[in-house]
Amino acid sequence: MALTKVPSNLDAAVSITQSQSDNSTNVATTAYVDTAISNLSDSAPAALNTLNEIAAALGDDANYAATTTAAIAGKLPLAGGTMSGVLSIVTPSSTTSSLTLTETGGVTSLFKSTGSAGHIGSVSNHPFNIIQNNTPKIVLNTSGHVELSNDLQLNSINPRIDFDNNDSNGSLRLFSTSSNAATHQFYPNGHAHFITTAGTFKIEGLGSTSNQIESGGTLKIRSASGHVDLLDGTTEVLNTTTTGVTLPLNLVVNGKLGINENSLSSNARLQLRYDNSQSYSAYNALTNPSMIIKNLTSGASKFASLGFITEANGEGAISLVQGSGNINADMTFSVRSSGTRAEHMRITHDGKVGIGTTAPTTLTEIRGTVPTLTLSSSESKTWSSGDDIAKISFFSRDGSGIGAHETGFILNKTENSGASLSGVLVLQTIIQQQPRLCVLIMMATLVSEQMILHLLLFQVLLIRLV
Repeated sequence: MALTKVPSNLDAAVSITQSQSDNSTNVATTAYVDTAISNLSDSAPAALNTLNEIAAALGDDANYAATTTAAIAGKLPLAGGTMSGVLSIVTPSSTTSSLTLTETGGVTSLFKSTGSAGHIGSVSNHPFNIIQNNTPKIVLNTSGHVELSNDLQLNSINPRIDFDNNDSNGSLRLFSTSSNAATHQFYPNGHAHFITTAGTFKIEGLGSTSNQIESGGTLKIRSASGHVDLLDGTTEVLNTTTTGVTLPLNLVVNGKLGINENSLSSNARLQLRYDNSQSYSAYNALTNPSMIIKNLTSGASKFASLGFITEANGEGAISLVQGSGNINADMTFSVRSSGTRAEHMRITHDGKVGIGTTAPTTLTEIRGTVPTLTLSSSESKTWSSGDDIAKISFFSRDGSGIGAHETGFILNKTENSGASLSGVLVLQTIIQQQPRLCVLIMMATLVSEQMILHLLLFQVLLIRLV
């Protein structure tokens, strides 16, 4: 029969409490059990002195040990290691975030944010390198200069590099510390390149590429001292001095050329504007001309010439020919006729005019096979008898202040009227402003439908007028 009730005589029984080290089958008293439980919690805080509280503190994780081991394995050891995730350092905005990397006995590198700007560099005065493949590619040296070990490429739609010193002396310089001639190259679009070699600035093209220097505003090429030269290969084609521009070779202008003139006329190809307040005189015209054509070679028969050429091989020239002694010069007028080039008129240094001769002996000399001087009236009218057609007058001058005096004339007058005219040639002298001698030469012209017959009828009348 099973025991269902403790005998009443055992309720008040007192047992001996065994020591905690007793591991026998003796009865455990209440005191023994309380002491054992107290030893188990070992004065743990009230929030962790029960198994339930401990389980809650461990997150009720039955695999807490494995979870903790995995979490610790994901941490970076103090001795160093490899991180596979993103490192983010976040601090309140009122403080300065920073990360410093210091090699034992070496340089301290700093990464920090001050709220409005980020900073990266070395704390001490040492170079700061940005490396690739364990090789420095960008170096910020101890002087604050940036050194690049390779090309700088700007891969953007509108790449640009701005240099600004915040003062009027800002400049862009390409500099080499090498004692040899430094070469700096630019490759716009991979075709043309600019080279600076030992103080010489060149623009070179690759293949058939054309090069240009372009400015949206005013383009200035300036030499601080000396002058500016423009060369084609090794041949100088333009150079400047303090007094002007020199063109050692030809100047070809396919459009219009204005000298001191911006508003060119529609038909002009060369237009000069010359502001001269002087009044005309031969001296002023020769010593201060608007345009000069000068031959630098001296000597007799040397000349300076202004030529004219038409598209159909027509030629003409006005030349100044040096005389003997380098003190006199003649002005000549030459044209081309039927392939023959010849001088046709000359004004000598002493004022003589020669037509058909290069050495006139009088003020005007006309020379030819049948030299002819024609005086033709410009009037178109119905002529009447006695009308003047043409006249050659002769004048003398004196020093009395009266001026010129007509001393004679040759006058051609009509003798009749109508379509078929005949004329009278009058030769008359004038003495003391009175006609003295008159010679009349009658000229009759007969006109028919078949021919024109000129009949000269000489009738000389000597008339002395008192």
